[in-house]
Amino acid sequence: MAQSTVNPQRSDPYKNFKFRVKWHGRHVAGASRMTPPKLDAGAAGRQTITLERGVTHDREFEQWANKASQELRKDIVIETYDEAGRRVQACKVLGCRVSAYHALPDLDANATVVAIQSIKLENDGWEDEEDGAQTDRGRLGGMAQRLAPMASLDDLPLPESQLAVLRKLAAQLRQRHRVRPESRAAAAPSRGQGLAALFSGEGGTGKTLAAEALAREAGLDLYRVDLSAVVSRHIGETEKNLRRLFEAAEDSGAILIFDEADALFGKRSEVRDSHDRYANIEVGYLLQRIESYPGLTVLNAKQKSSLDSAFLRRLRYVVQFPSPEED
Repeated sequence: MAQSTVNPQRSDPYKNFKFRVKWHGRHVAGASRMTPPKLDAGAAGRQTITLERGVTHDREFEQWANKASQELRKDIVIETYDEAGRRVQACKVLGCRVSAYHALPDLDANATVVAIQSIKLENDGWEDEEDGAQTDRGRLGGMAQRLAPMASLDDLPLPESQLAVLRKLAAQLRQRHRVRPESRAAAAPSRGQGLAALFSGEGGTGKTLAAEALAREAGLDLYRVDLSAVVSRHIGETEKNLRRLFEAAEDSGAILIFDEADALFGKRSEVRDSHDRYANIEVGYLLQRIESYPGLTVLNAKQKSSLDSAFLRRLRYVVQFPSPEED
């Protein structure tokens, strides 16, 4: 396999490709096709994507791709362009490792380019890198991470019964957000108007991918709440943070993901002290905000049985995500 170099005669060798890979501030590869992210049961539940029919002129990238068997993880950016050559999306793919790489024979005698048949990237997830992402994150007070909704409902490895629930939820989201934004803003939040869904299952079973698919179906932003930035041991601070979070998210009706629902809403017989980081008064306030929030709140938990029964009765949707061995 010939090693590639950056061709100085080409100002933008990837301009004709729909998908362009970028790292260290420069473009290093282009591809004509990209598969949606899928769960890889053989990679500890990590996601995988595949780029196909592309080229690279970058020596460093080609050397990295050729070491597919080694644990060399990098964060990369994948940009998507429309037919007019305008960038329409840019996503940061976290912790990428090449798990399979197939290159074609040299395209020219000088070995300045390598044709890529396919490159499969195992990764730890996505972040939105669009120009407005940092602004949106700032409006949420640095308490949530924006996720790029790349998956679709058809990509989810779920039984038909669970998919039916998700389709029903997606249809309700689409119907709700057909209402004009100014009409939604004029309506005062009221108890019970919010949508809340519990996604229950072990890590790597597709809970976050399902939230991505719902956001994509409804055309909504998606944020994962950073509990470490929200929950405070100081009395009253957690409620203030939650208020800021939901008020900022209400502008767009974004879907919010809360991980660790087991810890937030788990069964417990008593509050240990007035500084318990998951004191009942804070959980009660969170429930109020969820029920009045005009968007969807997704609560991820490992085990449904660990959650308080009174809390479960207040949820409209509960979806169990089976582990691969249960299928």
